[in-house]
Amino acid sequence: MHDENEGPAPAWKRFLAGTCTGALGAVASNPFDLVKTRLQVPAAISEYNGMKQCMRRIYKTEGFGTFYRGVGASVTRDMLGSSVNLTVQSLVSEWFVTNHWLTPGSPVLGAISGVCRCGAFPITAFRRPRLPIHSD
Repeated sequence: MHDENEGPAPAWKRFLAGTCTGALGAVASNPFDLVKTRLQVPAAISEYNGMKQCMRRIYKTEGFGTFYRGVGASVTRDMLGSSVNLTVQSLVSEWFVTNHWLTPGSPVLGAISGVCRCGAFPITAFRRPRLPIHSD
C-alpha cells in the first residue's frame, strides 16, 4: 500500500488503513461482544453459566445471524473511530519524533497522542449504549 522509500505515508493512507482495521475489528468482535453483554446479567436471573454454553445456546435457539445483529452500527462507529485515531496518533507521534522533542516509544508520546486523538474525535471516548439482553 505504501513504499517507505517515498517517505512517510500521507494522512489519507493512514485514514484508509484505520477505516479497514476498524471495520474488520468490529465484525470479528461482534459475536464476543454479544456474549459478553448476555453474561453481564446478574447471576440470579441469567440463563447462561459460561461463554461456551452461552454461544451454543444463542446459536441453537436464535440462529447464527444473532451474533451479527447490529453489526452495521458497530462497523460504522469503529471505522470512524479507528480511522481518526490512527491518523491523529501517527501524525502527532511523527511530528514529535521528527522535531526531536521525544524519542520513538516514549510514554509521554503516547499520552500526548491520546489527548490529541480525543480532542480530534471525542465520540470515540464514549462507551456503547447498552442494548436489550435479547429480543423475544
